[in-house]
Amino acid sequence: MSGWPNSGPDDDRRLASSLQSGDPDALAHAFDGYAPRLYDYCHALLRDQETAARALHDALIAAHQHVHGLTEPEYLRGWLYAMARNECMRRLRDPNRPAERRESPEIEGPAADAEERARRQEARQLVHSALAGLGGRQREAIDLLFRHGLDPQEIGGVLGMPGPDADALTRQARHDLDQALAAALLAREAPGSPCPSVGPLLGDGRWPLAPATCRKLIRHIETCSICAEQRHRPLSAGPLLQALPTAMMPADLRAQVLTAAFAPDLAEMRARIARRAEPFDEWGWPVPVDPRTRRTEPAAGGGGKGRNLVWPAAAAAVTVLLLVGGVFFVLSGSSGSSPSGDPSSQAAAPDPSEPAEEPSVEPSELPTPTPTRTTASPSPTPTPTRTTSSPTPRRPQTPVGQVRVFGCNIPGGAELCMVSVAVTGGRAAWSVVGASSGLQVGRQGGTSSGGVPVRRPACTEPGDFSGSVQISPGGSAPVSWTCPDDEPPSPPAGTP
Repeated sequence: MSGWPNSGPDDDRRLASSLQSGDPDALAHAFDGYAPRLYDYCHALLRDQETAARALHDALIAAHQHVHGLTEPEYLRGWLYAMARNECMRRLRDPNRPAERRESPEIEGPAADAEERARRQEARQLVHSALAGLGGRQREAIDLLFRHGLDPQEIGGVLGMPGPDADALTRQARHDLDQALAAALLAREAPGSPCPSVGPLLGDGRWPLAPATCRKLIRHIETCSICAEQRHRPLSAGPLLQALPTAMMPADLRAQVLTAAFAPDLAEMRARIARRAEPFDEWGWPVPVDPRTRRTEPAAGGGGKGRNLVWPAAAAAVTVLLLVGGVFFVLSGSSGSSPSGDPSSQAAAPDPSEPAEEPSVEPSELPTPTPTRTTASPSPTPTPTRTTSSPTPRRPQTPVGQVRVFGCNIPGGAELCMVSVAVTGGRAAWSVVGASSGLQVGRQGGTSSGGVPVRRPACTEPGDFSGSVQISPGGSAPVSWTCPDDEPPSPPAGTP
């Protein structure tokens, strides 16, 4: 279930200003604030853990390279979603995209008993049935509105629509979702319905509802006097949509992004990703990519954050996926799609934009003997030949890398976060040399980029707390966390 921290225009303005000024810690803050929700969005579009991670990786690298062009920094959140969506659309239109995919695991919510799990599953199936009655663009707007918290103007920027059109889309989508939820409720309560027409409309009784069945029930409610009261039953779509699963982001993605953003030897990769993200409009927003067009350059057109521009009609049809009940429901441009098949265990093929793994340095081979060289003395008497070998090649020197550390925040209700260590320009041994404020670390060191799991101490009182993890070389990585009012205190030592 989505439980991402809230951010407002002022937060976005400050973060965008830090990114534009070149603050070396700003990208880490942007990752911590937005990467989990952006990954969930990418995964919903691509249905593959590895491909979604690469899409987000490239989106954040491109954003870091192009953020200086964003003229309205208070819209950083929507702009990042637009960058991520374009990277996903490029992968969707790739003719070589593997057909077999492996989906991410679900983020586990708070511990629940069997009754609560049953209610959650019932809510998911109800939402699944209702979404089946909507069109693809409506489903994406609903996802961005309710699960990701974007407003209609931001949604317009993400989808490449003028502001008034995006506002109309979200209003109509909310209305149609209410109608579809009424149809789903009617189907769920069909055994006790006084209307004799409901049973035949359900056909084989499939649950969640098939798209065609949901649309039939919607039309039936509009004309049936018995079932019309379903339209007026109070039912809030927001909490129901929050019951949908959230895809878990790979733990090592943070270190990969931060390394790729700053490593001197990956400058060409950064430039290539930045070029592929072009063009941008006059407000610094990426021009939407049409996933149906298999070409190397982005689709032509203007646009940005809810601008009053004429958008290509092709941009109106996209393929979107929404995570529902452990699988992703296909949100295609058509009004109905069936759920995907079982996820494959085969990972996606490597993307050329991903930074290559640093090659290891192997010992030199033994020198190959050279032909003998014979020298003659002034005397006519021959002397023994003297055989010489070429100098032994020196072993290549491993470049010494630089170590940078990035702190993290432990969100409310959680106990862990990941301090990132970025090693650039070669290899460098680093180690954890200390931690303050009762923090516990789950890794002691390494020689390449990686993460250090950090666990906060048990909460004994509510409030905001901070500490740090000292890494040598690299410095101090700040760690912050919040203890909520309702967290039970830790039992005394020795208590079973």
